[in-house]
Amino acid sequence: MFDEACAVIEQALTGSVRQQIVTEISRSRDFRTALVRLRDSMRSNVWKAGDTELHLGRMVRTYDSLTRQDGFHVMHDWDGIADKVNEDTIPVDVLNYLAEQRGGGETDATSLSILLDYYFLHVLALLSLRVWDEGDPDARLRRLGLLLDELQGPNGSTQRFAANAETLLLIGTSHFEMSEQGYDKLLAKVKTLDPPHRTNVALGHAASMGSHLRFGFEATYARDTVIMRDDNVTDYPWLCFSLVTLMRDYARLHAEGAVAAKQDTIAEAVLNGLSPDARAFVREAPAAPSSYEAERAEFCELFRGHQQELLAEFEDRKSVV
Repeated sequence: MFDEACAVIEQALTGSVRQQIVTEISRSRDFRTALVRLRDSMRSNVWKAGDTELHLGRMVRTYDSLTRQDGFHVMHDWDGIADKVNEDTIPVDVLNYLAEQRGGGETDATSLSILLDYYFLHVLALLSLRVWDEGDPDARLRRLGLLLDELQGPNGSTQRFAANAETLLLIGTSHFEMSEQGYDKLLAKVKTLDPPHRTNVALGHAASMGSHLRFGFEATYARDTVIMRDDNVTDYPWLCFSLVTLMRDYARLHAEGAVAAKQDTIAEAVLNGLSPDARAFVREAPAAPSSYEAERAEFCELFRGHQQELLAEFEDRKSVV
């Protein structure tokens, strides 16, 4: 089913299909009507372009159901006021907001094109959580990477959403979840990927987790790292995985005398990851036992082995974080 789903999505992303969809919808009598027509297709997961008709409904429903069983609502956000998962998908929520703000204005084909691509971005994010269902997950991630390139290529809005397929995992799991059971299971799956894919996951998560926790450190936890750790039990294993993965790469590149730019990218990501709570990872001994202690200890050893050059690089990047 995964390969079939990719084939249908590839049909939508290549050639002029999306351009035809936007052209046809843009002929609506006004912008609000055009947005309503686009929303109808998002909700039904049926897309028509000339003689081409693409049905994604069964695939989206099946994969959404499976992914919810794993603990993730990739296509839907959480309503903190109503205390429930939103009925509409995230792309539809964004479309509704645009309709409220600009529905009375002139029809904007560029906005319609970006909204259409935003829909397909979330479908790809949904598929990214299913790469472990059967077959080779690395091969499937590579295929999603090619589809992501098509999505952001010249046949659509050209809006850039993500750098690689691994970022789709981050996009798909960055929502609030009432139950956090899925994150540990997903991390165990991520650790089965090949080194290049693990590195890409680590680069994205180190930056994202670092930014998330830095904000919490200032705005939510009154600069108290103990409270922050207790409230982010799921995030710290992911952050530790990212840091140790990046430090392994940094040490390898250093030993190989690799191009400095590669080490610079990793050093910047490590700095981002450490910035909210460096003591959690570079201390000599843990303050309390944790599920990720072996990885933390490995990171600490690798970090101290390259401490001088890393600190020098961190000094040059103060403004980054």
